[in-house]
Amino acid sequence: MALGRDDILALLRPHGRVTGPRVSVVEHLAHAPGHRTAVEVHQSLVDQGTTVNLSTVHRTLTSLLDSGIVHVAYGPKGATYGLCDEAHAHATCSVCGRTIDHTAGPSPTAVDDESTCSLRLTDVSMCLIGVCQSCRTS
Repeated sequence: MALGRDDILALLRPHGRVTGPRVSVVEHLAHAPGHRTAVEVHQSLVDQGTTVNLSTVHRTLTSLLDSGIVHVAYGPKGATYGLCDEAHAHATCSVCGRTIDHTAGPSPTAVDDESTCSLRLTDVSMCLIGVCQSCRTS
């Protein structure tokens, strides 16, 4: 999801304080391919010259998750984060741990929640696990 700085600020404003770490984390996720762990986000920011603690990245991701700006997928690498856009499943490689958005097929929100399981869904998480093309050929 390509977002400019103004888009990121507009995304963050309704959800509380617009801080440097929040802007940096959202910018990273907006330009990173796939999903990233907190450690990967932190390392990337440090490599770019941003002074930020890993604990700040964790707190920032939790805050962004609570605000609905990011979503989480769980796989072999643990929790990975990506920007929210539309409902989708995640496909995770069991060898390298790479997680990508999977948009083919029915949407995870296509579940008729109340009629089939008596629940009003507040969130949907679906992860497909397999071996990616790169790992299959190496």
